[in-house]
Amino acid sequence: MTEKKRGPETVAIFMDGNRRWARRQSLSILAGYMAGKKTFHNFINFYSEVREQWGTKNYIFYAFSTENWQRPKIEVKSIMSVFDKAFDIFEDALPFLHKESIHIRFLGERNKFSSHLQRRMTELERITRSGTRGVIALAISYGGRADILHACNALVQEGKKTILTEDFENKLWTAGIPDPDLIIRPGGEKRLSNFLTWQSTYSELAFSDTLWPDFTQTELETIFTDYASRERRHGE
Repeated sequence: MTEKKRGPETVAIFMDGNRRWARRQSLSILAGYMAGKKTFHNFINFYSEVREQWGTKNYIFYAFSTENWQRPKIEVKSIMSVFDKAFDIFEDALPFLHKESIHIRFLGERNKFSSHLQRRMTELERITRSGTRGVIALAISYGGRADILHACNALVQEGKKTILTEDFENKLWTAGIPDPDLIIRPGGEKRLSNFLTWQSTYSELAFSDTLWPDFTQTELETIFTDYASRERRHGE
């Protein structure tokens, strides 16, 4: 058996750079998002290998932010069609997901999506909820500040007067998913852009100039190698 390397248990990844990739290829924006979907599909395909070699169980993909609704309507419509096809990937992979005991999660303001997409989210979560060996989550209509407000409002509705950290974290959209050990942002930007604001307090950060459609397993593992060399103190 291959010796397991010291990788992150939970990784959060920006799916950033699809539009720029399309422009560089002189393709439509939709083609860029479809290329990004293919990269996501590749992650599903090599999930088991990476988990075996590095111990990485959980992924949170930042697919669509609360601010992304402000993009042109035709672009948002294209993104919704890509989401629908991404759900097809999960459904086609159900035998694999069950075999590997992976739970699919969707994080964010799902009430903003069409009833069709909401039903698909709910059903995919339901039929994979027995997964205990890993989580693959898509953050869609997600924002770190919105996540915090959502948790606060949920506790207010319960009549909480004093809030404990555990109470608060149990109301976040990420409840049950360990905080990310590592956050990776492809695409050349070097900021967190309202992603996992609460959960990223002690996350290691990695930035790459590679656009998301060109991001590969090799680059992921190169970043993991760098991560393994870092000393994590969590404020100690």
